[in-house]
Amino acid sequence: MHDVASCHPKLKSAPLKGAENTHVTATVLRRKIVLKGMAYLDATPSTRRAFVEGLVAVHGMTLCHKHLTTLHGMTLVDTTGGVLLCAATDFMDQVLVDGSLVKLNVLTLLYPYYHGIRTTNLLSNAGSSLHLQFMAPELRKTHGKFTPEADMYALAVMLGFVFTRTLPYADLYHDKGLVRGDLHLLEYPDTAPYDLELVPDALRPTMRRALQVDPSRRPTASQLLRALAALPL
Repeated sequence: MHDVASCHPKLKSAPLKGAENTHVTATVLRRKIVLKGMAYLDATPSTRRAFVEGLVAVHGMTLCHKHLTTLHGMTLVDTTGGVLLCAATDFMDQVLVDGSLVKLNVLTLLYPYYHGIRTTNLLSNAGSSLHLQFMAPELRKTHGKFTPEADMYALAVMLGFVFTRTLPYADLYHDKGLVRGDLHLLEYPDTAPYDLELVPDALRPTMRRALQVDPSRRPTASQLLRALAALPL
C-alpha cells in the first residue's frame, strides 16, 4: 500500500495561516475547493465521523495517509459542501492538495518521508512534541512500512484527544519531559496515551483495539466509523 504523496507527485499547494478561523480557496483540476480550519475541541459528532470517513476513502484507494496527527483539524470540502478528508496539525503552514478530491495534511516535521517537497522553518519549531505520540508502535524504532493499521493507531490517538480533552501521554511528558518521554514510548510501546475511561462506554472497546501494539488486532476505519455512528448524539 502506497502513501498518497508518492502516488500523486504533482502536488499543488495553498498557503494557510492560523488554522482555527481560516478559509482558503484553491483550484485543483479546474475545480474550486475550500480549505476550512476547525478547532478539534469544537468537533461535533458529524465532524468526528468525517475524520474517519476521509480515511475510509483513502484506504479504499489502497493508499495510506501516514501523517495523521492533531491539535487542530483541517477539513477539505468541495463547493457542494461534501466533506472529503480530515487531517490535523497545530503547526499548519502549507496545505498540499493532490489532483483528485482528496486533501492531504502533510506535516512539515515529518518531512524526511517527503523528499523533494519544500519545507519551512516550522520543522525546527515543532520538536518531538507532535511526532512520536501519533506514530504506531511498530514504526517508532524502525520508521518502517506504513500501513492502514498504522493510520488507525494515529486516528485513535486523534479521537482520544477529542473525547478526553487531554493531549496524548500528557502525564508521561509532564513527568519525564519530551526527550525522556519519547524514550519511554520506545521502550514501553504498550503505554496508553489516555485514560480510556474518559471515552464513551460504547466506543471504548473499539478505541482500545485501535491502540493495540499488535497491528493485526486494530479495527479498520470502517469499523471505527460504525462505532462512532452508534454513539448517542
